[in-house]
Amino acid sequence: MILRFGVGERCAVHGSPATVISHTPTGITLLWPSGQLTQLTAEELLRLYRDGILTRLGPGGSPSSSMSGRHRSRFLDAAERERGVAQRRFKYVQACDIRFGGGELSRSEDVYGHIATQVAMEIGEPETPPSPHTLRRWHRTWLRSGMAVEALLPRRALARQVDPRVARRLP
Repeated sequence: MILRFGVGERCAVHGSPATVISHTPTGITLLWPSGQLTQLTAEELLRLYRDGILTRLGPGGSPSSSMSGRHRSRFLDAAERERGVAQRRFKYVQACDIRFGGGELSRSEDVYGHIATQVAMEIGEPETPPSPHTLRRWHRTWLRSGMAVEALLPRRALARQVDPRVARRLP
């Protein structure tokens, strides 16, 4: 699997922001605000991303592939079981992001089927991978949400978060 970061793209390692100044098949070079340069091999890059240590930064320097603010509170308000479902879905979606280079969808459901089977083996549930169509839907939803893990919560979790007393007062 290849994780693609474009030149000029912002990311964070352990929460510290950096900018990608070069990208080669063997790795990337990061420029820190202090002027220091760090080279990461492709293997290091993939490991840091999978472990959640490396995150992409969206516009304004906010994390785009992890939770923050409103998304984090809605995620934490969900029931533990529903958070587990979202975290499982995130493992699959993260593999898609790594494979497609972040922010891209594949047109081929065969690719999603291959990714689903591969991730299912990695996380120890080879009998129950999502269908390629389902994985593509999760990936599309996640990308459209600005890469918020909250978008991967089951719909029933999001529906339950509206206070019925407030909903009755809405037009």
